[in-house]
Amino acid sequence: MIKKILKIFSGILLLAVPVFIAGPRTEMDETLHPVDIPNDFDRLEQHIAQSETAINCLQASLVKGIVWADRTQKSRTPMALVYIHGFSVSRNEVMPLCDSLAAGLGANLFYTRLNRTRQRFAPIDSAYRLVAGKYRSPQTTASMGNTLRAFLEPLVR
Repeated sequence: MIKKILKIFSGILLLAVPVFIAGPRTEMDETLHPVDIPNDFDRLEQHIAQSETAINCLQASLVKGIVWADRTQKSRTPMALVYIHGFSVSRNEVMPLCDSLAAGLGANLFYTRLNRTRQRFAPIDSAYRLVAGKYRSPQTTASMGNTLRAFLEPLVR
């Protein structure tokens, strides 16, 4: 009886593997398109706000934002930090830590997230979208601080 079940199972497996391998493929544009990040800090914040309002199912705690080292005068700092949170958390879970670290270093802080993270009713549709979002975040942060900019310029060009 067990041998018969094993033969049936192995037969099904032998048929299923080639069908799976030869099955349909989804075509995908894998080109990373550079984003024009504004150098003016007010326009940078507007750019981020506009890109966030375009996402209609985004939870309020996941909105991207910048914490400036000197809130009265927005300027580039010697160092800029970026905090990218993932699928199961929001920045609220570590909020005092990142703010305190940035304040202690005298650095600007950019809160961002992986694309499609915890959006209401929006499934994650590809790993490529995550990579594209991670590509955009360092570009934004590089415009806020010299250290990260010097590190990323060879990679972004």
